[in-house]
Amino acid sequence: MVSKATPVRILALLAVLAAPAAAQPAARPLKIGVIDPERIVQESARGKQAQERLVGERDKRLAEGNRMRQEISDLQKRMNDGRLSLGQDKLKQLNDEIEEKTIALQRYGENAQREMARLEQELMDPIEQQILRVLTQLGQEQGYTLIFKKFQSGLVFADESVDLTPQVIQRFDAAPAAAAAPAAARPAGTPKPPGH
Repeated sequence: MVSKATPVRILALLAVLAAPAAAQPAARPLKIGVIDPERIVQESARGKQAQERLVGERDKRLAEGNRMRQEISDLQKRMNDGRLSLGQDKLKQLNDEIEEKTIALQRYGENAQREMARLEQELMDPIEQQILRVLTQLGQEQGYTLIFKKFQSGLVFADESVDLTPQVIQRFDAAPAAAAAPAAARPAGTPKPPGH
């Protein structure tokens, strides 16, 4: 009984597999595009603003870290210079201060890394989401079947004619910022939603 049912199951499976292919229009050609996400961020207005802010925040943290390192270096020099002239209590005090400042510097570095990662996510996530919306719209309007990231997808060559990066940058710059869009859509006098 099982052997008789098997051919029926195979035929049913083949019919299911063949159905999507038969339902698709045969005339639509495969249209492929590529984008360079790094270039979009580097050359778009909002991408540049986000990068400038990240660089500014990073530089502030680096300057503070360098100031803390200099304090430690100055204390170490004082301790080394005073090994013969300073008493044991003073040398111990300097050594304890160096240890405290070294621990503080390590904590500061760890916190700075976490803060920078959080800030990068806060700045870049909305940009990436809006770029994806632009790409989806562009792909649908122009009939693209597939759009790849130029280098992350393993692509080794793409003709410049299929590079959509300039179009994406132009549309992304022309689109309102994601954060400003809901506020602009609200009629005047409408209260902001809770939590804003």
